[in-house]
Amino acid sequence: MAILQVLFFLFLLFSLVYPKNSSPTPTCGNNSFYIQYPFHLQEEGQKPHRINGYQEFNLRCTSEGIAVLNLAPSSGEFNVLDINYFEQKIELGDPGKCLPRRLMNLNLSSDSPFQALLYQNYTFLRCPPGDESRAIGCLSNSTVSMYATSSKSRVEEMKSNGCSAVANLPIPVDSLDQFELNGFDGDFHLEWDISVCQHCPRRSRSKSLGSIILLFLLILCIVALVSMMCGGCLLCFIRHKFESSHNSSTLRPEIAQMPEAATPWDECRIPVSQTEELVVGESRRITGPNSEACPICLEEYQPTERLQSIEGCNHCFHARCLSRWLLSESTCPVCRTSVS
Repeated sequence: MAILQVLFFLFLLFSLVYPKNSSPTPTCGNNSFYIQYPFHLQEEGQKPHRINGYQEFNLRCTSEGIAVLNLAPSSGEFNVLDINYFEQKIELGDPGKCLPRRLMNLNLSSDSPFQALLYQNYTFLRCPPGDESRAIGCLSNSTVSMYATSSKSRVEEMKSNGCSAVANLPIPVDSLDQFELNGFDGDFHLEWDISVCQHCPRRSRSKSLGSIILLFLLILCIVALVSMMCGGCLLCFIRHKFESSHNSSTLRPEIAQMPEAATPWDECRIPVSQTEELVVGESRRITGPNSEACPICLEEYQPTERLQSIEGCNHCFHARCLSRWLLSESTCPVCRTSVS
């Protein structure tokens, strides 16, 4: 009964850790991430779905299998490269392969659920054609090279070489000097925070922690169940061995003390003409060269016991002992007188 209760508890715990989901989690193309709360995959012709009053969480899946996010009418659409639900970060890229132009026009208002991790001021400069390896290719042409830097000393140096500043803008970055070191080729990250919702991110993290705790308890219960079963089997084995040993030790003296009765076959092998039958009296004294014990089994004679005496030497023995002796020998056990 206890094992059934433990199994029932494990079943309930497993149901809590891995609840059944009636509908599969949607994806877009071959992306490695799932589209789940707070994001919503908007079907073609479907009205935008509002999450806590925001429409920015609606994703669109293109015919090429690319998830697209529309930040705001002024910022336009960005390709979604990855979504980290635990850290609440989304990785975005530019469909037109010109991320600097998009970042220059990016406008994340206070009403947007998405915010940059960090902001760093970058100065964009228009220069004569020069070092194309450091120029922003998608903003440059044969007559003008565009550069961007966060270093004020670098700005002054470039101005002294004939460059002119076009704009100084706060650019969202993952870390300081991100684009200074790696250039503007690549992607950027934004984070979201929904503080008032039915399934807010903080609670979702707590739920993940709760799932880990439940999984740990599940493993502990399985280990405890296996230990109980192994312990029960070991106790049964020890108990069985103890009972077997106790029974054998109890029965062994009884078997040893049971007298072996002479069979009719044994008695018929005794040469009657060479032996004489005696009965032990109350005094237990035996005539002739005999003691009060049988020389074969060394047990003392008891009153009314039947003995056999060998003629010629008059040595006496228990009748059953002598009959067994004469089955294999033909001489007296004491003096070796022939009985055949």
